[in-house]
Amino acid sequence: MNTIARVRFAGALLACLFWLPVASAAQAAPFQDYRNGACGSGICNINFAPVPSGRRLDISNVSCYLRVSQDADVYALQLLVAQGANISSAVTVVPQFVDSVAGIGDRVYSADHHIFAFANAGQRFRIYAELKGGVYRQLACTSAGKC
Repeated sequence: MNTIARVRFAGALLACLFWLPVASAAQAAPFQDYRNGACGSGICNINFAPVPSGRRLDISNVSCYLRVSQDADVYALQLLVAQGANISSAVTVVPQFVDSVAGIGDRVYSADHHIFAFANAGQRFRIYAELKGGVYRQLACTSAGKC
């Protein structure tokens, strides 16, 4: 490769590298979505909407509220990136015990995590929860970021 070709290539590469982050940031809009699942026992999946064509969804925060019966043990809580049945990424969310509900003994957990996860067009985020024994009373999560 001659000197002129190298300079043109390097110039084009630098222009691309510096232009892309600015263009992406200028086009990204704040995003927030809340989902409340209807789950029984065992495994619970809550699907968020698919990412629109030509977009990428960057999630920077996930927050979940989990209320379960007193005989339930929380085995897993994750934010997955899914396309159909295929899972391409998983972020483990760590639920913290908050309190027991007086009189009935239900246990309440919450999780609020600053994360980085992204889904491309056609993919979706999914909350995956798993209990050992017991039943879900409520599983609700919010994801926030930029799309």
